[in-house]
Amino acid sequence: MHDSFGQYDDLLQVAGAYARDSVSLRSDVAAMIFPRAFTPPSEALIADISNKFSQLIADIEREISREGAAVSSALPALLQSGLQRDPALLDFLLARNAEQQLEMRLAKNSDISLSETLPAVLLASADHNIAEAAQTLLAISSLNRRKASLKWRSLPPELLHRLCWRIVSALDTGDKEAERQKVQDLLSSYNENQTAANAARKLTHMLGDEHQADKQSAAKAGLALFVAELADMTLLSQDQIYRLLDLPSISPFAVIQRAAELQAEAAMENIRSLFGFDQLTPRDINLFESGFNSLSIEDAKAAVSMWHSESNLQAGGSV
Repeated sequence: MHDSFGQYDDLLQVAGAYARDSVSLRSDVAAMIFPRAFTPPSEALIADISNKFSQLIADIEREISREGAAVSSALPALLQSGLQRDPALLDFLLARNAEQQLEMRLAKNSDISLSETLPAVLLASADHNIAEAAQTLLAISSLNRRKASLKWRSLPPELLHRLCWRIVSALDTGDKEAERQKVQDLLSSYNENQTAANAARKLTHMLGDEHQADKQSAAKAGLALFVAELADMTLLSQDQIYRLLDLPSISPFAVIQRAAELQAEAAMENIRSLFGFDQLTPRDINLFESGFNSLSIEDAKAAVSMWHSESNLQAGGSV
């Protein structure tokens, strides 16, 4: 009989490993046979999420391992512990996948060059804080468009803290004290201002009314600033918006824009920028034309608020 847990040489350890595995198998089979989502994850999505997860773990391991020390990867132990099922981590990874897909679609559908986008124009701002935030935003957006490896600095602080300590507990280098010090150094060097989400949020708040129309244009603002503006106008987080914009239907995007009080013409232009005119079906267009203006802003805000609450409820626990 094949033994998947050959690393254990104690009867109780092997028995316990298989008992835990039977519980994991139950949830895996249930998810495959009885998926809850109407649009099940594609093989490409699963592969990308798995790859991003491995990239993050490897990047943190490199940072906290002693220079020149042989590193025994924590990945197998973390997978066995179920870290990959952490709701907050999955939400983050799914949002990064959606962000990359949307960046590529916007680049394909927009005829506005990068130098003409609002963040690029703001590089010349006399306000140092605005110019600095714009520079950070452009640099990180460039990495997303190039599908660069996911780095630990892109993580939100709570998730970074949790991942670091989980990795330390899983690593087997024989020098836990040195690893703990490395983690403390890494966490001390973390700067949330150097994340795209924070830079976009700062720009949204710092810019005056003269930039309002540009902020509400996906093509002119660029994806990150546009999403930050939508988040500022609704209760949704930026990552929630990325995922909702990457769905097969334009309907959630239309409702979000209605809740953000965009006009119908501007909303449809954004839909074309992120979906492409050739990807819009007659049903999409009919739903938008018949429903956008007839949907009250109050009802749209109530719907978006409910999506926000449901998302937070589902992500209520962490592994």
